[in-house]
Amino acid sequence: MNIQSAILVLATAASSSLAAAPTSLVGEWYRGQRFSAAVYAADMSGYRSAGGTETGERMVLHSNGTYEYASIKPGAHMGSTHTGYLVACRSYSATFEAGKYTVKGDKITFYPNDNIAMNVHDAPQSTGCKGMSWSKREPSATETATWTVKGRVLRFSQPEVDKNFFYEYLR
Repeated sequence: MNIQSAILVLATAASSSLAAAPTSLVGEWYRGQRFSAAVYAADMSGYRSAGGTETGERMVLHSNGTYEYASIKPGAHMGSTHTGYLVACRSYSATFEAGKYTVKGDKITFYPNDNIAMNVHDAPQSTGCKGMSWSKREPSATETATWTVKGRVLRFSQPEVDKNFFYEYLR
């Protein structure tokens, strides 16, 4: 193989690995309670000020093969007052992930670069609510799923793992 052939092979391989994502896949996708993009900020302040009481997920698939994912869920834990009465305390858990993705036919593979899991305790509703806030970076595994888009619905499934399991996101 001469130098010109080698350069052509390398250029072809590089351009095919950087192929644009299908246009039907690119965009913002939501699951659960739908909030504005600002609500999915990593400090969760927007979620609390928006009165979030349900789970909300947001996935953004960019045409350059990068993605962002945020999931915010309300929760509760028990506390007790100094007199021994049990009280319910609010908290929020969240996952924020970013990375790259590739598409080959109906398969999409996510390669996370960063994943942060956190729990934030809300302002005390009672003196018995103690803070349980934490944040940690967690390694995330590469994940492959089958994808389809029909109208405004993006569906991810893993039939080889569980034929009845899937996630659906709305545009």
